[in-house]
Amino acid sequence: MTLVIKQEKPKSTFSKIVEIISTMASRPSGLIGLIILVFHVTLAITSPLYAPHDYKAIDPSLMLQAPSSEYWFGTDSLGRDVFTRTILGGRTALTVTFFGSLIALLWGGALGIFCGLVGGKIDDVVMRIIDAFLSIPWILAMLLIVSLLGTSTIVLIPALGFFYGKGIVRV
Repeated sequence: MTLVIKQEKPKSTFSKIVEIISTMASRPSGLIGLIILVFHVTLAITSPLYAPHDYKAIDPSLMLQAPSSEYWFGTDSLGRDVFTRTILGGRTALTVTFFGSLIALLWGGALGIFCGLVGGKIDDVVMRIIDAFLSIPWILAMLLIVSLLGTSTIVLIPALGFFYGKGIVRV
């Protein structure tokens, strides 16, 4: 008599994602959070299709208008539509977040894997350096970087990637 051991087929990445989403959706708070997340991402991605006004259009006659049926969030001090600028700003926020996280994952993951493989004194020294950087409040460091270099996405993406990558190295 032979003993047959059934091996379970490994799950694909897609089935793992579906399992995570179904687990989140099984709880009311998870479902609400998932709906809000999908709504915001969809809104940010598709915002140019239904932005009511040009986000750069300056009209001094419309300065500081209160919210109305034409300008849902009102206008700013230059007469620009605040609602249009808000929904289009979501695209920039997604871009900065995605690429900042990608940079963090790349450098933090690579350094973490390197330290894990090498170990010994090199690992100890690198981890103490990372500990020193982790002790710096990242929001203060980001404010310093932004005040010195400006608020462009070219500045924000690497800065966020650096500050988020420190935690990935520790994992």
